[in-house]
Amino acid sequence: MGLVQGCHLTRTTLHSLVGKEGAEPVAPPVVLPDHPAYQQIMDAFGDLARLLRARDLCQALDLPIVSKNVENIRSTLKRLVSRGILVVTGPGLFSQHREGLKVLITQAFEDSQGTYGYRRVHAQLERWGGPGRSWYSHLMRVLGLVPCRPGPRRRG
Repeated sequence: MGLVQGCHLTRTTLHSLVGKEGAEPVAPPVVLPDHPAYQQIMDAFGDLARLLRARDLCQALDLPIVSKNVENIRSTLKRLVSRGILVVTGPGLFSQHREGLKVLITQAFEDSQGTYGYRRVHAQLERWGGPGRSWYSHLMRVLGLVPCRPGPRRRG
């Protein structure tokens, strides 16, 4: 058996184990720490659906705005960034990863042959059990997904 045939056999075996031709390797899932404070922080990000600073998060969690609380929240946010759960989008601004949502938006857009705008994409993702937030318009612009719009109807 030659080297090329051996590589082809290995590739075929791996693809049969994965189940699809051309499958991409999947990153391990990100695990949120067990402490309830982390879940409260992630719930606050989900409810507010915007970029947050440590001070904003203290207000959202009904904590007194004192330097001790702000620094504790900031260190917790940085820990979540290092674990890949949050992203730093600017100096002191934190947000959730939106990569999974971007994939779902792109899939819904492509399933509609490029005709769905952000309202229909949002409705489709709700039917699929996706999140119910209104980041769809922004993320569709970021991804460059522009729906085709029919021209005016001419009657005559």
